[in-house]
Amino acid sequence: MTDIHGVFQRYVVEANAWEDVPHEWEMDTHYRLFGALAGVRNHDHGMTPISAPRGIPDDFVQVDGYHPVADVSTLTAYDRERLEWMEATGDMNVFVGDHSHSWLIGDEMLAWFDAVPDEGLAYFFDEVRRLKELHGSIRLVFGFDS
Repeated sequence: MTDIHGVFQRYVVEANAWEDVPHEWEMDTHYRLFGALAGVRNHDHGMTPISAPRGIPDDFVQVDGYHPVADVSTLTAYDRERLEWMEATGDMNVFVGDHSHSWLIGDEMLAWFDAVPDEGLAYFFDEVRRLKELHGSIRLVFGFDS
């Protein structure tokens, strides 16, 4: 089984930096989506990925596969369930996977979906569209584990 882990971020022009933003995507296991995002677990779905995995962006903060959390509202439901433990241990980091790391900009994700709409993936791309409308320039930094 493969899972996805990641962080949505918005670009803050004044700071010339990316910052994490809350989102409503639960990062569920959806191999068709994984195939669309990075060609991962794609052998049964034949999706043309938005991009082959690009690695972690140079400006993304991570240490040993974990990204520090500055705002708990940016956590997924899974990580919110761990919040009490995270706060108690002072380990305010989220896992970003151990392979096939990548990042995608909101515009390129939406352009891909608009060109090849897939009703089964609309829930994810609707959230990307919502975040883009709310924050402007956004990106998803992600990786997988298996």
